[in-house]
Amino acid sequence: MTPATRAVAAAVALCCWLGRAMWPGEIDAGNLGLALGGFAPVAHHPQPPGYLFHVVLGKVFAALVGDAHRGLALQAAVTAGLGALAIAALARRCLGGGLAPWLALAIGCTPVVLYMGGDALSGIDALGLGALATLLLVRAAGGEGRAFAAASLLLGLAGGFRPDVTILLAVAWLVAARPYGWAQRAGGAVLLLVGALTWLLLTVIACGGVGPLVAACGYVQPILDREALWRDGTLERQAATLWRIGWAVLLGGGPALAFGLCLWPLRRAAVAQALPVATRAVLHAAAWPPLLLLALTFCHKKAYLFAALPALAVLAAASWRSLLRERAVAALHAVGAAAGLLAWLLLPAATSRQADADGFGRAHEALPWLDRLSWQPLEHTLASRRAMDARYDELAHQIRRAHEQGQRVAVVSHPPDPIDLRPLGLMAPAITVVELDGTPGAWRRVRIGKGASEHVIAPDGDGRVAVDADVVIACVGWDKAWAAQLQQAGAQLVMAAPTVVFAIANGPVRW
Repeated sequence: MTPATRAVAAAVALCCWLGRAMWPGEIDAGNLGLALGGFAPVAHHPQPPGYLFHVVLGKVFAALVGDAHRGLALQAAVTAGLGALAIAALARRCLGGGLAPWLALAIGCTPVVLYMGGDALSGIDALGLGALATLLLVRAAGGEGRAFAAASLLLGLAGGFRPDVTILLAVAWLVAARPYGWAQRAGGAVLLLVGALTWLLLTVIACGGVGPLVAACGYVQPILDREALWRDGTLERQAATLWRIGWAVLLGGGPALAFGLCLWPLRRAAVAQALPVATRAVLHAAAWPPLLLLALTFCHKKAYLFAALPALAVLAAASWRSLLRERAVAALHAVGAAAGLLAWLLLPAATSRQADADGFGRAHEALPWLDRLSWQPLEHTLASRRAMDARYDELAHQIRRAHEQGQRVAVVSHPPDPIDLRPLGLMAPAITVVELDGTPGAWRRVRIGKGASEHVIAPDGDGRVAVDADVVIACVGWDKAWAAQLQQAGAQLVMAAPTVVFAIANGPVRW
């Protein structure tokens, strides 16, 4: 490990920590914070399958800083720095030491890594685990038996942090096992299974059995039904998935990686001469099968691609190096890192939340209206994170003021609201959180949650919903119809922030 590599890793970790989220930005972050107080995947604390090892490590960081959310954010920042080290180690093995810190810098400064590295979620784990596993598999394919054993155990244990790492790199493991006899392959399989069972059995015990864990994982089924190619293979949805993967490559790997991959088909012969056959086989297996799997299933979050990004980065850099001198390739990655950092620091926040917290469009079925999907890049900025934190600060202030006056509080959200309000209901059980789907007076579905429980109800005959509260805090975004509906309900409106309307009523409010 060179001083330059250590400096890059420290800089990435520091940037992630300074740009961290001050509040849980989505429901998964809130549930993960609650999991530090009690691991219960069946109750989605955290969401199944549970990320057991991430939670255990999160408790250590939370104890260091004295707060669950800040501890998880610190864990993410440190993990981002370690991920940069792992990427540099992989690049050094495949390309030599000259490009190693530059690849780590280019990926570490992308908006997606800076965003996820400051988020209180487990997604950033996949970056370092994917790079380390790919490095061990490359060494294993070169005939290092101990590396094969270590890679097998690591891939099994990685599921305790991010199960997608184990799944996405399974083909690369099979490729790395080719040089060995059946006995060594069986031994590697046993190590992989032991690693996986280590966290899986503990998770099953915490859930009270296999049945409850499987049932809790059922939340994935509607997503597959809606988006998986073999369930609903409409060209529109498939194109939307490919669109999101393209943004994931560009915003998660940087321009040098994205354009290097475009160059790879033209320089394939030269790349083949530069990389050993076994190394090249593992890198391809760690890069393309994950892309194909995500394209056929779903890819809501750019972090899903983290496990494959290290292999993609090395292939892209090898393509550049077959065309340019090493210094020029390093300069390209430096320019890409600067572009990513400037985009993160300077781009304004989006004016509407057309995306989930990490930047993928909720309106994924609306591909013909590309103006909606075009907001995605703007979600990955420091300005959008600070705007979200400011909204949460304002909400927390109003909630505290209402509680001091002994008033019952309901917080209402409606897409495209700028923030996910459900974590508030998790952190403050006295708050009722209402999530509306549809238009004022014609709601299709209403989800009401109080604390860790929630239920879905249908509107009444006139298309309205009654919420029993003294103070209703409604995030209306830019939807003026909300204000009109609240006024018709006889509520007093107070504009406390650009995107928040506070309605104070004398009893139940009906929308």
